[in-house]
Amino acid sequence: MADRIARAYLGTMSFASNWHYQVARFFLFLGNAPRAVEKLRESLRLDSGFVPAHESLAFLYASSGRQALAIEAFQSALALAPDRAETWFNLGFVHQALGEQDKAIDAFTRAVALRPSLDRAW
Repeated sequence: MADRIARAYLGTMSFASNWHYQVARFFLFLGNAPRAVEKLRESLRLDSGFVPAHESLAFLYASSGRQALAIEAFQSALALAPDRAETWFNLGFVHQALGEQDKAIDAFTRAVALRPSLDRAW
């Protein structure tokens, strides 16, 4: 019901997308990852270009052992915002967890090229 009321009052898709993103963060705070995923997917349905929702979805997938989906979500975020060093770093971390060392090194190298102070990538 809250979703219906919110939709009636939300003026723009990007505002609505952000609303669902914020609700997803609240569900994460409550420890309800499945509901957070639902809200992030709804956020992206409303605005497929909302990078923070792609990144948050990637983190949720990675933390639940769904690395292939995490990689896909990080790549979606990077297609929209290729200059985000942290996203490249996180993509590298997922590749490293899968034992894909060459892909991890490539992602870490891109992260450091964008932000040389990102020493976690070394």
